[in-house]
Amino acid sequence: MADDRLEQARSIAVELENEVARLRDLVADFTDPDPCHYDHHGYCQAHFWLQTEPACPHRRARELEGGGLDA
Repeated sequence: MADDRLEQARSIAVELENEVARLRDLVADFTDPDPCHYDHHGYCQAHFWLQTEPACPHRRARELEGGGLDA
């Protein structure tokens, strides 16, 4: 019985890893590679993001992809 639960957990983990990979690919497809440009309020003018929190979604996506922060 414990072996069955372990195998089921492994199967779920593989499915989740595959789903995460597909979601990362989708995020990468939607992410603008151009850097953010912030105005004096801290709003991203390049991507028309008029909030400081959360940060521009393109910036957050690049951070998720390991692309680092904008200068």
